[in-house]
Amino acid sequence: MRDRVGRLSVRRPAALPLGDPALRLRVERRIDALDLRPARLPAGAVLIVRHLSMRMDVGSSHAPMAGRVLDDLLARAARPALAPAPGNAPAVLFADAAELLACLTRDVLHGRVRARWYWQQIAGRAMGDGAPSLGAIWRQHAHAAPAALSLLTAHDRRTLAAILGDDGCTMLVRAVAAAFAMAPPAPAAHRGAELPASSAPAGTIDDMTGPLPAAPWRPWVDPAELDSLAPARTLLLGLALTLAHAPAYARSAAFQQAAARWLGAVTRLQRYAPIDPALGQAERGAPASPILGTVHSAAEPAPAQHRTDANRRPAVEQGGDAPAASLSQPREQARGTAEPNARAQPARTPATNPPVLVTAEGIETGLAGLLYLINLMRWLDLPAAAHAGGLDARLGAWGLLEGMARLFLPAGVDPLAADPLWYCLAELDGRSAGSVIGAGLPQAVIYRLPGEWVQRRLPIDRPWGAATVRGRLRIADLARGVLIADVPLAGRSPDVAGAGEIERYRAARVDARLAPAASIHLPYLPRAVRASMAPGPAWWLRRASGFLRYALAQQMRCAPDELAAVLSGLCRRRGRVTISRTHVDLALTMEQIDMRARRSGLDQDPGWAPDFGRIITFHFA
Repeated sequence: MRDRVGRLSVRRPAALPLGDPALRLRVERRIDALDLRPARLPAGAVLIVRHLSMRMDVGSSHAPMAGRVLDDLLARAARPALAPAPGNAPAVLFADAAELLACLTRDVLHGRVRARWYWQQIAGRAMGDGAPSLGAIWRQHAHAAPAALSLLTAHDRRTLAAILGDDGCTMLVRAVAAAFAMAPPAPAAHRGAELPASSAPAGTIDDMTGPLPAAPWRPWVDPAELDSLAPARTLLLGLALTLAHAPAYARSAAFQQAAARWLGAVTRLQRYAPIDPALGQAERGAPASPILGTVHSAAEPAPAQHRTDANRRPAVEQGGDAPAASLSQPREQARGTAEPNARAQPARTPATNPPVLVTAEGIETGLAGLLYLINLMRWLDLPAAAHAGGLDARLGAWGLLEGMARLFLPAGVDPLAADPLWYCLAELDGRSAGSVIGAGLPQAVIYRLPGEWVQRRLPIDRPWGAATVRGRLRIADLARGVLIADVPLAGRSPDVAGAGEIERYRAARVDARLAPAASIHLPYLPRAVRASMAPGPAWWLRRASGFLRYALAQQMRCAPDELAAVLSGLCRRRGRVTISRTHVDLALTMEQIDMRARRSGLDQDPGWAPDFGRIITFHFA
């Protein structure tokens, strides 16, 4: 949000002439030069000041010092998300736009918005005016909407969806999808939702020829919360809460396909569902509760049970108008049963309460340079490209970043094994500290280097080597140490299997050829990676590590055998990391600038990264 002044009053001493144009210009220049952002205010945080008064010397060439006054107000600011703000509070602080949205919505729903002085400056045009204005504010901050919904209680989420209505929910779904660079789920045909001619009453569960597809957001939404909600409202809550906890999975093809099948089924059944007050249907046309994703086949995992970790650190006591969760109480992730199919749900380990979100001033790290890998991931379209190449779609961007960081971490940095940055990455991935990455995810059986990677970054100047190992075909660029494919023969001869793989790459405009190789060995996976990753993700990372090292060496403009030494200097950067629900900010001094990283673009601001669900910024001062 931009700095904004609600009302400005300038008083002049009686000795100064009234109506002097030169005086007016000098005053305007002094006001324009004001720096109204406190030095200690994290990026993304919102500070609302009730009243600010200062003296201004129009004859001086220096702007008045507002920083010290604002720093004092920041220290005394109330936190409405943690406790009700006193009526005489000089300022209020919101950690991010998501916290602000949650508090504003809660006050609107409970009729308290006009009693809060600070909403007059933020949402003066939306003071309880109902759905159009409140919906417009949510759409304006669509990137923060998933995190804001996760802060509200289930009852408040249902109430908000009712206020927005079906059309408002659909508009917000489109805005959120656009903010996260994804297409909103569209209904897809589902055979299980086909109804027989007229042998049974329309809308009953017995009509179906098979079970309805499970909703892909079940690990993060209690099915009871969605009972009797219309499809548009269910889709909003389900999609947004999935984006809040697993943005990369919500943007994956597996989630999109599952959501489309579910939406197609409930949309068709909605036309036949009867209106039964006993089922608690609040709006006409809403399907009966059994078709809202609570019906699932025996082969699918049962809905995850949400639980509370009794060992969590106690949070600041919340007031009656505080959101359901605060920065000091991240929402627990549910454990899901992993299944190697598109309907299987993401496995998550319940997160404890690491000190990242609790510490508003951030944490110090000695491995700040590892965050530069975010830019490499974005250039390679990770994790989406990895999902297409065999990695399970339920491994998120933060988990993959940690795995790559441990892969590239040079030997000899063991003193930094307990660096707080690892706790940051684990919390951002929704895991407790010390738990493995991708626990419960199945191991893939097919690995293929994405065709876009080969086309853009791997020269085809010699034939690829092909060899068979224990019933599998491996193809590699032996000169560069890059594994291209590792697939089972499945009863085929090596020549037939190799020809099939080459045809796949030629369809992607890669003119490759094969030549027999004596053997192709997989790259070595460091012990730190094997200890921190589950076997499934580690299987993929081991096969992709050769290309990732090659791509990073090309980006850093160094020889592959120099990469370890270059990374040793790159990752050892002192910095401060500050995390909120919408931002990740890394602050470094000018002395920490690495010229190789600067020339390669690795230290440029990633900005809004949908797969990471955050605005990521690197600051040098």
